[in-house]
Amino acid sequence: STDQGANGGRGIFYNDGSRDDMVSPYPACTMTWGSPKANLQILDLATMAGYAYVRSELSFDRLLNESFGSAAKNVYFSNFTHLPRVVASRFCASENETGSCTIVMAVKGTSTRLEVMADLGIFSTVTILQVLDKIGPLFGTLPQHVIGFFLDVFRLPFLTQTQEKISDALIETARELQKNYSHDKLVVTGHSLGGSFAQLTGARLRIPAVGFSAPGHYYLMRSVMITRQSMIQNLVTIIPSLDPVPQLAAHLDMAQRILCRGKDGKYRPPYECHGIQQTTCELWRVCGDAKKRNFSKTCLEPDGSQDAMVDENCIGQSYNSSEHAQCHAYEK
Repeated sequence: STDQGANGGRGIFYNDGSRDDMVSPYPACTMTWGSPKANLQILDLATMAGYAYVRSELSFDRLLNESFGSAAKNVYFSNFTHLPRVVASRFCASENETGSCTIVMAVKGTSTRLEVMADLGIFSTVTILQVLDKIGPLFGTLPQHVIGFFLDVFRLPFLTQTQEKISDALIETARELQKNYSHDKLVVTGHSLGGSFAQLTGARLRIPAVGFSAPGHYYLMRSVMITRQSMIQNLVTIIPSLDPVPQLAAHLDMAQRILCRGKDGKYRPPYECHGIQQTTCELWRVCGDAKKRNFSKTCLEPDGSQDAMVDENCIGQSYNSSEHAQCHAYEK
């Protein structure tokens, strides 16, 4: 397994890029978000995106304390079935911090029938056009604004209204948090459909937003009323290889692509690459955690009938250059 100098113990690991015997971290892993006094890294945002799926507020509070300690406080928690479902936490440098902190607002992804309908309403038309584009070139020949016009025309009014209602509700929540914590920095995040709406909120309010396995917005700019500049300057998307969902509607924002492999080193099936836990564990496997939290339960141990997400031999290692046969054997 990875030596104790690299991880300090099973499940505790950090790769700052200085060691020659470890893989280079993903560029997104060196980025920070929020207040300089209480900045967060990509693993923190992935954790919050996952916590948006937690059903009870008691569990949410417990998980916040386990992951971030007493310096993280629950400041917003909506009903699980509410659309959009939002949770938010305030992160400070210390428990009694009175200065600038960081608020993370996390939007839940698809898990209810209404959310499935929202998914279909927003992305069904562009999905059909992308399939047809494989047969006869379309997106590469028509201007983006023409494609956007056709997408608007062929969408049902009810579905357009649903999208606008969700987006307006998120902007209202974000502005409420900004008003209540006017000295703090707000960051929006989410997974899948939640990541898409988180990024839409970020683009409209021109604040940082990170989506995990989120569809793009490039072909939908006209429909969702955002600009190229607002996407380029504010949005980041984490895209696992083989995950089909982020391929929808194209990305103009910063896209960080990551691997999606099983414990045995083989590529996972596409449907397994969409999960937020898989994404979180791959980010941890390559970059580790600067806060030195223990990820053994999340990433190194089986969960019921599901295998562990990461093999200990592959922590901080490149699949095509690792000395460990289990990591090296499946590189293609």
